[in-house]
Amino acid sequence: MPQTAQQISNIKDLFQSWLNAIRESLVALLPLTLVGAVASVFAYLPNGPNVPEYISTISLSVASGAGLLMRATTGIIGLATAMVLAVRISARRSTRWAGDPSSLGGIAAVAAAGFLVAVLPLNGHDMRTLGFSSLLTGFAVGIGTAEILLVTSRIIPQHTNLRSISLLGLPLRPALRMSQQAIVVIGIIYLFRLLLEPAGRLADHVIILPFVELVQDVSPPPALVNFVLILINQLLWLIGCNGGQIILEIANYGDLTLIAGPNELLSLDKANPIFLNAFGHLGGAGATWGLIIAIFLGTKERTYRRLALISIAPAILNINELLLFGIPLVFSRIMLVPFIAAPMLCAAIGMVGLTIFDLPLNNTQVAWSTPALISGYWITGSMWGAVLQATGIIASAFLYFPFVRKLEQVQIERRKSTLKRSVQLLGKAFDQNVTLLNRTDELGNLSRALVSEFRQSIDKDEVLLVYQPQHDINGNIVGAEALLRWEHPLCGNVPPDIIVHLAEECDLIHKLGNKVLLRVCEDITKIRNRFNTCVPISVNMSPVQLDDHDWPRFISGSLKKYGLDPQDIELEVTEGRSLSSTPIANDVLKQLQHMGIKLAMDDFGMGYASLLYMQRFDVHAIKLDGCITRNITNEPVNQDIVKAVCDLGSTRGVLVVAEYVEDAAQRDMLYKLGCRHFQGWLYSRALPLDDFIDYFSQNIQQSNLHSISI
Repeated sequence: MPQTAQQISNIKDLFQSWLNAIRESLVALLPLTLVGAVASVFAYLPNGPNVPEYISTISLSVASGAGLLMRATTGIIGLATAMVLAVRISARRSTRWAGDPSSLGGIAAVAAAGFLVAVLPLNGHDMRTLGFSSLLTGFAVGIGTAEILLVTSRIIPQHTNLRSISLLGLPLRPALRMSQQAIVVIGIIYLFRLLLEPAGRLADHVIILPFVELVQDVSPPPALVNFVLILINQLLWLIGCNGGQIILEIANYGDLTLIAGPNELLSLDKANPIFLNAFGHLGGAGATWGLIIAIFLGTKERTYRRLALISIAPAILNINELLLFGIPLVFSRIMLVPFIAAPMLCAAIGMVGLTIFDLPLNNTQVAWSTPALISGYWITGSMWGAVLQATGIIASAFLYFPFVRKLEQVQIERRKSTLKRSVQLLGKAFDQNVTLLNRTDELGNLSRALVSEFRQSIDKDEVLLVYQPQHDINGNIVGAEALLRWEHPLCGNVPPDIIVHLAEECDLIHKLGNKVLLRVCEDITKIRNRFNTCVPISVNMSPVQLDDHDWPRFISGSLKKYGLDPQDIELEVTEGRSLSSTPIANDVLKQLQHMGIKLAMDDFGMGYASLLYMQRFDVHAIKLDGCITRNITNEPVNQDIVKAVCDLGSTRGVLVVAEYVEDAAQRDMLYKLGCRHFQGWLYSRALPLDDFIDYFSQNIQQSNLHSISI
């Protein structure tokens, strides 16, 4: 890739990283947002001409406490955003900081100081500047703090002479480095403030004040002003900013009043935010009620439907942050059009309807938290007001519907892609023989999610078994191996090794092993009832199951339940995993051999313990792994290994079965080296039970079932 193209790609990746960090930060701050929104409901309880007096009394008594909660939550949202965003970006961009909580705490503190330097007045103090009005400043400070710290971390001295103090438990060295970096960060932010303040004052005189005067003097059509306010509000929400709060602050600049008098809806000199709350933002910014209905009608995605369900209660009071950050609507390109168009459509329906039905606006301050339908009745004094709101909700639902369907499809494809990549990472992690369920990173989250879903699938009998036939050199069917199959709804077929490894970590393997054994015994019975005979079926057994002293008893009970003999099944132990050497495991092995259960060693040759395992228990069969058999015709070393194993098997009376046999030349070479039984796509893929029964029926006449032992 040319250098310029690489630089452009790096810049795009950087911006995408910032956007992801902003989204994560807004979600992390959702508790503050929701608490503040609920507090605002109590601070501005519904009020109207028909509201009982006791509600007004309660409203006054709780207003002070609710106001305190608002100032303590949404009132500091700008400050909190700067802190959380700086930590998120730092953790994303530096693995050293990601694993160091003390450093992340220092980063948050530096970001907080930088934000205060950026927004607080030079003289006096105004705590309102810590809230939504400074959210964009919070974005800038959070990103700037993280990036400056990353640059300075490569420049600031390491202070290695203080390492001995760190060993005593005093993190003086990183604290000193962070102090030096903090000076640079706060200094740069202060310089930017000094440089930008003149530009801000110029903007006030050149843009803001002329705009205010224009709105006051020209008196634009109220419909136009309403649509402009909706557009600004929605665009601000799309980047995570509370548009309503920012609009109110701009509106109050220079005593610009946006509240209209009574009976002046279509002859207003100014726009009417009370009207917009009642007839535009039905259920919250973006006509939330329409979106909730569209989700229930347009998607089967359980996550979205649950989110819509729990969003109903907040939407009654016109709080929609759960949907804004949960779907998400913030930074969403797919939902941009309906998110802007739906409240505009609702507002247009309201304006046209009020004109047609000649409905007045009552001279009452209807709080923004007044539920839809009720607010329409109060603001117009007529049931037709509620009907107009209901019409707007239905129209917005139709508008959202196709976009919700598209969002579901895009999210499903994105999740499939992400899960497939993650499953591949899980496979690589298993190769390193690491535990995953206790990890706190993406692999840990995915592993726990897979285990939870797999547990549910086991309970619902959604985990399938397929059977791959085994043949001798003459093509006779001499046995079969039962293989696990689990089809994940998003990432497709999950490799059995991955889910078995996870099941071993959480002891789910015992439940899985019992289910598989019972299913195999049941299927053998079905085959025997139809043909009056069957071949032995191999069942994979995890070494972890050998530490379960009830395992032999369960096997014995399962065989008796279906009237089977021990020779009807064979247990395959994977050599690639460590075999337990506990007294329980040794006792279980002895019990299995005493019962007459045949034991096979699967994936022979994958590790170093093959010969050691043969010392611990009597092996009936050895299965050669595909890493040895696949290239047997072209790999002399593999040929020597196979011949040595076959010679060992012949000496010890152990059957050798070759897996992954895919062509006749491969089979003939394996037979020449001493292998007598074969399993692979040369004969058949792994088959569901019904297909395996048909396959067995076609081959049974060619099989010498009485003379073959496996």
